[in-house]
Amino acid sequence: MDEIYPNLSKLFPENLEKICQDLKWYLDSSNEPKNLFELHPKFNNNFKNLFDNINTQSLKNQDSYPYLIDSKEDLNINEDTEYLEDPKTTREGKNNNKKELLKKVQEHGKYFEDINHMCKEKRSQIEKNVINTLLSHENELSEFAIDLNYCDNTLKMIEESLNKQFESLQMSSESIKKLHDESKDMSCALENRKKMVEKLEKFVKEVIITPSMIKSLCNDPINESYVVHVEEFGRKSENITRLYKDKEYPAVEFSKIQVKKLELVLIRRIFDFLSLEISNLAIPKVNIQMVQSTRFMTFRPLYKYLCNFPNHTKDLKKLYTYTMKRTYSHLFENYLNSLEACFEKERCRETSCMLRIRSLAVVQKQNKTISYYDMNSRDSILKDFNSQPILPTGLQPNSLKKELIVKSYFKLLVDTCTTEMSFISSFFFLNDPKPNENREENNNTSKDKLDKNMFKEIFVEVFEIMSCNLKVYLRTSFDLVALTLILSILRFNRRFLLHREITFFESEMYEFESLLYERLNFLMNEIISLVSKTTKSPNISTILLWNPAPFVVNSSHIIYVISRLNDYTRKLNPHVIQLLQNLVDFLEKSSEKLDANKNSIFIINNLVPLVSVIKTITDKTMFSDENFDFGEVSKKLEENLQNSLTFYSNFLLTEFISDLINIMDEEEPAIEGVTPKKTLTLATMALEYRNLCMDFIKTYNERVSLIKNIISQSFIHPQTLELVNIHVFNMFYEIYSKFYGITNDIFKDTPTEWFSKMPDPSEFKP
Repeated sequence: MDEIYPNLSKLFPENLEKICQDLKWYLDSSNEPKNLFELHPKFNNNFKNLFDNINTQSLKNQDSYPYLIDSKEDLNINEDTEYLEDPKTTREGKNNNKKELLKKVQEHGKYFEDINHMCKEKRSQIEKNVINTLLSHENELSEFAIDLNYCDNTLKMIEESLNKQFESLQMSSESIKKLHDESKDMSCALENRKKMVEKLEKFVKEVIITPSMIKSLCNDPINESYVVHVEEFGRKSENITRLYKDKEYPAVEFSKIQVKKLELVLIRRIFDFLSLEISNLAIPKVNIQMVQSTRFMTFRPLYKYLCNFPNHTKDLKKLYTYTMKRTYSHLFENYLNSLEACFEKERCRETSCMLRIRSLAVVQKQNKTISYYDMNSRDSILKDFNSQPILPTGLQPNSLKKELIVKSYFKLLVDTCTTEMSFISSFFFLNDPKPNENREENNNTSKDKLDKNMFKEIFVEVFEIMSCNLKVYLRTSFDLVALTLILSILRFNRRFLLHREITFFESEMYEFESLLYERLNFLMNEIISLVSKTTKSPNISTILLWNPAPFVVNSSHIIYVISRLNDYTRKLNPHVIQLLQNLVDFLEKSSEKLDANKNSIFIINNLVPLVSVIKTITDKTMFSDENFDFGEVSKKLEENLQNSLTFYSNFLLTEFISDLINIMDEEEPAIEGVTPKKTLTLATMALEYRNLCMDFIKTYNERVSLIKNIISQSFIHPQTLELVNIHVFNMFYEIYSKFYGITNDIFKDTPTEWFSKMPDPSEFKP
């Protein structure tokens, strides 16, 4: 036994009484059930513990109960007991151990029996309590059992009802499934019917020609609704020939017959209608552009349908060309005649006008310059090339220059060409740009499709009218300003037509420009030749009469006109260079024959109009070539003019205010200290200044008048007169201001009444 369980005594703790006390306390502390609710294990932990099944494993070895084996406090067994090696002693020790072990087993068994008895008593007590509790609630339990049975019956009835409902639902589901299949078949049938109806409607819309349409096409008046019927008929006839060409449908065959019949009626009605509309354009006072953009464009589908029959469209184009050619020719001829009736007579009727200038009376009365070739605001026409044409109503005779007539005529012609080309390309050639189509591509297409001969034929007589008028004018005109402006107008309109891609009249416009260049070259050569002959070997008396020389004034204005319009008149620049060379040579040779005073007057009179024009030319290379530097020449002429103005001013003022100049030129005597001699000298000088001032007070108005009269007699050109007056009186102002200051310094300490009568220097400032 000891061999098998050498440490068995360790299983029996010595404090068993403590264990029994704890168990009794635990059992006494457990709650007794007082109602049915507390009997349920879910709500009573004690009963829950009783109902729990705890699976315990059997004790296999010593390691399963380490807390018992390792307990050294409760077991008073010495693990380190050493056994004697004497066998007798060993046997006695073992017997003693067995006795002690049996004694402990008996003691522990007694305690275990007490524990068992205690547990049984507690169990019986709890059972009694449970039974008493159940008996006290017997009525409730019976009612609960009845309710439970009723619920079972109810559940059975519900289950039977649900089974019946399930069978009914199953039958309904099968019926619904059948209905779904039938509705699906019906939906497919309806969809097929819808598609068939759409096909039939499309077929009717594309092919079938109804009796109402036939009646409308044959009998209804031609208006916007009629155009709709024609478009519909055109689509159906096209579909018959294109979509159903090889399909033998009875309806198609019938429609083909109707189409052939209706085509003849439509061709006749549309052709007659459009012919009448085209003829109505020739009616006087009809706004052609408005009729074209509204009425004709409304009926464009009629012409589009007629395009399927080229012979008829060809006849319509011929009729339109003839009608518009006659109409525009008549309108533009009347317009030109109305403007020519108000044409102002030419002021230059021959080249010899270069040797004449206007009189001062005419200049003052008509508010013009002395030159016959002045602009006189005529170049304002360059600022409003695109202004509206002049209306012929309400015009006065002699109120229009030739350039205004040409400008208005070509403005009206260019605008008419633009609108006419747009109408012809859109109506007769059906160039209608699509919304998503590139505009430039469409314009190119329009120009390609446009019939050049048709468009040109319409306006050929209009250009011939202006051509004849210009040719007559060019043979008799010597107005170089008007010719230059007309050339500018033609060049501008030519560029404008090219910008609008109207190139059909390029040859006519080029011919006009060539004629004008020929006339301008002829006039410039005549003018240069006349100036050369006139200035070849003049005598002194003739030179003195050229203050200014008429040809110099006129030449300066011609140079200004050509420089002002040089964008259009560059071909005339060599003539300007030659004319400038002749004028410069003339001035240099003539000045050599005159004395200083007369030469200054001559140079001023002739250089002022020329230099004033030269200053307006900013591009000095405009009139320069290999042999002529315009910049150097202009600089030299300006210096000569300035020197002549200075010399003339000095000469004139020396004559009229020499006393003021001479007294200021005298040097004050240098006498040191205050001596009687110095005092006498200063007194003498003061007396001279006083006498001179008194004399100037009496005569300064007369002197100024004489100076102005002499200047006005020497310089009749208003611009020259103004410039000389400014220059002379500027010098007069400087001299008198200096004299006035010296006099004031001399008499500032001496009160004098006469000094207040001296004129203020500002009176002489120009």
